[in-house]
Amino acid sequence: MAFRSRDILIKISDGLSPGTFTTIGGVRSKAITVNNETTDITTKDDAGWRKLLSDTGIRSISVSGGGVFKDDSAINALENLAYTGDVQEFQLIFPNGDGIQGTFLVPSFEQAGEHNDLQMYSITLEGTGVDPDAGITGGMTFIRDLVDPVDPAPEEPTPEFSVSASNFDGTNDYLTSSAFAAQPDHASGIMSMWINMNGGNSLTQRFWYTGSGFGELRRGTDNALHLTLLDNTATTVLRIFSTGTIIDTDGWVHALMSWNCVGGSLAAHMYFDDVDVLSTTTLIAGVSDWSRDPHTIGATDTGGSKLDACLSELYFNMDEYLDFSIAANRLKFRDALGAPVDLGADGSTPTGTAPAIYLPNPFGTFQTNAGSGGDFTVVGALAACATTP
Repeated sequence: MAFRSRDILIKISDGLSPGTFTTIGGVRSKAITVNNETTDITTKDDAGWRKLLSDTGIRSISVSGGGVFKDDSAINALENLAYTGDVQEFQLIFPNGDGIQGTFLVPSFEQAGEHNDLQMYSITLEGTGVDPDAGITGGMTFIRDLVDPVDPAPEEPTPEFSVSASNFDGTNDYLTSSAFAAQPDHASGIMSMWINMNGGNSLTQRFWYTGSGFGELRRGTDNALHLTLLDNTATTVLRIFSTGTIIDTDGWVHALMSWNCVGGSLAAHMYFDDVDVLSTTTLIAGVSDWSRDPHTIGATDTGGSKLDACLSELYFNMDEYLDFSIAANRLKFRDALGAPVDLGADGSTPTGTAPAIYLPNPFGTFQTNAGSGGDFTVVGALAACATTP
């Protein structure tokens, strides 16, 4: 029977006795090498055949691996061991239940990535004996039918995160809310949403809009995505748009953007499906006026420029900034395979704080805001989309 390499697990202990072992995340490649030094005792009496003395050389185990960098406790522990030079217990678990448990040193931990690609890491582990300073018993134990201290049952693959999508018909449907009148002004923000446009017409359509147009996210007649924010004097603080189209006849597009209008730290980002598509026209130090009710999703405040598209996982954080030029930050909203990730019940997973607007629900309750702001009211009647991201 053949085994999948992805089922080989590398686990790190928490350093306690007995230890609890945690799987190192994001690993795509692994190599485990057992080395035995040889002692040659060949003489002229051996008829030209090499003779080796058993159980005399130094045995060692080396492990190398690499994959997508994830900000989790196991990878952080690896990085810390590389800095300190301390040893720690690890488990190497194979799909048939066999395993190796022992102490390892982390002589190499590397992070690397291109500006338009994922942040990757690579590690090297070297098996070691007793470290008198660490108080850890060294050596290696080979185990058959390993029962994992953390997961006594066979480890199941993590179920794929599933999402719902709601259809705005471009004629009747949109959402409106007057729950944001007391919303403070902010200089930073993050938006994330999955979009599937229903047609390729050139009409301007609104994804989000505030009263009197002090903020809007729209598809322009150029089929690009435009974001404009004004302060309370109607001065434009931010105007950015995409160099790429959001009309994708093949289906879903993930739109991700962030901005920081703090003086001395001005920055803006816009990505479609993890590709940088930003074109900036205005970016100045200042705060945006979010208190202009009503806030509408899928139309203007008067019901104009209605959206003809499916939406899913609409996330709008009006008070925080993430640098999306860093791939690890983009992975908080879209995984390495291009699928949605779980943002948490209230959308707080990416930053630790719930956004003002987070609409993750299916069409029947899409208007219910899981974020920190108020709920929306449906105008018209949303429907379920035929597909989801």
